[in-house]
Amino acid sequence: WVGAKVVEQDNTILRCEDGSGERYTVDLGFTELLYQNDAGSSDDGSYEDMTAMQHLHEAAMLENLRIRALREGDAEPYTYMGTVLVAVNPLRAIPEPEMASYGGSGFGTRPPHPYAVAELAYERLSDPSPFAPNQSVIVSGESGAGKTESSKIVTRYLSWRGGGSGAIAESVKAVSPVLEAFGNAATLRNPNSSRFGRFLKLVFAKAEGGMALVGGELETYLLEKSRVARQAAGESNFHALHMARQYRTDTLCGGTASCRFLPPGVDVAAHPDAPRYEAVDAALGAVLAAGGADEGWRL
Repeated sequence: WVGAKVVEQDNTILRCEDGSGERYTVDLGFTELLYQNDAGSSDDGSYEDMTAMQHLHEAAMLENLRIRALREGDAEPYTYMGTVLVAVNPLRAIPEPEMASYGGSGFGTRPPHPYAVAELAYERLSDPSPFAPNQSVIVSGESGAGKTESSKIVTRYLSWRGGGSGAIAESVKAVSPVLEAFGNAATLRNPNSSRFGRFLKLVFAKAEGGMALVGGELETYLLEKSRVARQAAGESNFHALHMARQYRTDTLCGGTASCRFLPPGVDVAAHPDAPRYEAVDAALGAVLAAGGADEGWRL
């Protein structure tokens, strides 16, 4: 699509001009013409919530997301579509707002962010009626869209909202780096691609002042087990096996031991998006409290 203004019309033939002065001829009999929206309430003219657009169509949505994601000096990767949050992967770390600024806020009163979706689920779970419904947050998208990072942001917020620094909250937050290490790998499209699906259930109970996080349950499915023995050219095995090779001389593939399942010439740790051994080791210690991280690596 091209954004342009109609400068002349002859029956069904329109002559349009874009912002650079380029002219186009459009025949309404063969071309779909989409109306542009007035400027939104943001400083750059974009819309924080795209349901507020007068003309809601694919071209307007893509243009709105483009403006926000490429905003100079202050990129905004998040945009509302009602209670759905659209996230455009910024491909770099961006500052996170204070969690407390979203706690107790009504949905839509704060800028678009995964915190807002997590807070909405938490507030609905806190319904004082005895029939408060269970809540689900679905994170979906194609490979490299940012599902792993978005899931971690939501999990961190709900852990904080339900108890902060308690032992259960720390264990829940530690699950993410462990899952990344043992279930993610570098592909040609994504250096930290999840090779499995996950369903994380957080259990809350009514407590003074709100809901307290009292437990959790994790289910995984469709793990790409074949990757252990075979990888496409230029792709890696699961991150944990490369970490064991480099850092764990007490494991089967550690140190100088021969391990034909690890592709040569693939340096997973060199990419900034790959999980770090130190973080995974600490997370394993938190998840496997009894045997600690060493037992996890040996397994």
